[in-house]
Amino acid sequence: MNRPAFLIAERAEVYHARAGDFLSSHLLADFRRCPELFHRKQLGLIPDEDSPAYALGRAAHTLILEGPEAFAAEYAVGGPVNPRTGLPFGRATKAFQEWA
Repeated sequence: MNRPAFLIAERAEVYHARAGDFLSSHLLADFRRCPELFHRKQLGLIPDEDSPAYALGRAAHTLILEGPEAFAAEYAVGGPVNPRTGLPFGRATKAFQEWA
């Protein structure tokens, strides 16, 4: 995969393991909002909560910096298709639950 020179190829687990070494935009926002909140998060007294935005960011990181092969190995995209309608099964269906 060709990538611009300014992008560093780094596996997500390596990136996240080193996250405490750097001030992220999220931590900076916490500090701006409340320095005490920032401090408590740094001490591990307040755990980070996962969110759909974080999941999307992790997926984007994997696809952009690690490539399509790593993305395909880590994430499932799509789902089973109903052969009768040609449309994907809904998340609440048995077919989707078995696929996921």
